[in-house]
Amino acid sequence: MIRLTLGLTILLLSLFTSPLRAQEATPGQSAGASAQSDPLQSASQQLFKAFADGNLAVVAQNTSMKYARRLKQGELRPTPTGPKLNASFDGTVTVVRKSDNDAVVEAKIFTPESPDNPAVELSRVRIYMVREGGDWKAGAADKKQAASDADINGGWYHSAFFTFCPNRGLMFVPNHFSRELECRAVAQCRF
Repeated sequence: MIRLTLGLTILLLSLFTSPLRAQEATPGQSAGASAQSDPLQSASQQLFKAFADGNLAVVAQNTSMKYARRLKQGELRPTPTGPKLNASFDGTVTVVRKSDNDAVVEAKIFTPESPDNPAVELSRVRIYMVREGGDWKAGAADKKQAASDADINGGWYHSAFFTFCPNRGLMFVPNHFSRELECRAVAQCRF
């Protein structure tokens, strides 16, 4: 009787656990697919791709409603008086920092036409993202939200980058020093 009960228990357990194992071993599902399911990564990739392509409509769609109507095409590129830069996006987004309601994301967008310009200081674009209606949108950071670590006391050196302020356009954050190992500074878009 004990053997029969034990056998039935093993049989029932195998019937219930085999569909779970089949779901875990679904072919074709990789780490890249799970990254695509992250709403912040997905919204950031759409925004950076549109930014590199100069697609103002998609940038506006992925920008906070407060600023989307005021965007202009010229705000997606550095000023014409600076170094000549080509824009492209390879799909790689780095999440610099993230909380429940805001985040800072970064991607390499620009490459200088001239080898005289340091690519490391002209390629990166950072965007401050906020949750709006459950979706991640580009927003304009104030001083507190910018979490600027630029400090007159000095510290670790960080190279320059651009940041996209939907209320002011593309802003250049120059080289700076920080007390932190990882630079989390974004330009302050609102005063």
